[in-house]
Amino acid sequence: MFFFFFQAKYVISAIPPILTTKIHYNPELPPIRNQLIQRLPMGSVIKTMMYYKEAFWRKLGKYTLKLVC
Repeated sequence: MFFFFFQAKYVISAIPPILTTKIHYNPELPPIRNQLIQRLPMGSVIKTMMYYKEAFWRKLGKYTLKLVC
């Protein structure tokens, strides 16, 4: 088994949420977060990527865009 150690100010995790419980964080993440992930059934979260010619949401004064279906 291989172990890797990384240090960063920010991290973007692009793995299934349940696998994030296998990562050791320092400082530790809040326990409530791990409880939520353990109760989240597999397949209940779907990620997609969309590309737009223009960031129209910035004209609305927003810095992020969330879509809920």
